[in-house]
Amino acid sequence: MTSNISAGSIVLDGPSGEVNLVWKNKDPVARRPLAPGNYRLRTVRIEREVKGEIWTLSMGGPAKRTIRIDKATTTSIAIDTTVKLRGINRPRKGDRLQLGFALSNGRGRGLSIYRDGKRVLVRYELQSKAGKRLGGGPMNYG
Repeated sequence: MTSNISAGSIVLDGPSGEVNLVWKNKDPVARRPLAPGNYRLRTVRIEREVKGEIWTLSMGGPAKRTIRIDKATTTSIAIDTTVKLRGINRPRKGDRLQLGFALSNGRGRGLSIYRDGKRVLVRYELQSKAGKRLGGGPMNYG
């Protein structure tokens, strides 16, 4: 199996159980041998080093994505590395406002972002129309 990620891992459920495929930046050829059969993509972790820090994007695989591995062939899996941030705000009774957000990949699967092994918090700030800060802070996700 080959992949479009240069560093990270893919966890598959296969004919003999769970398989963890790992790619590292220094691999000259990102190939991993697998027994023939049908596999289900469970999780994906993509790693990148930026200014000495390791950033990791972690997401679950699509529930129904099956990968067929045939004997003596090379199967390639393309991982969507898109990150989308969608803000949510819903007016409530009185002067209340419900805020939220969603992090997802290009296919709508939820994801988490880590820097040096620690989850990155997303911060928000609420401002009035005039630009006055009304509130803010970190938001949990995932």
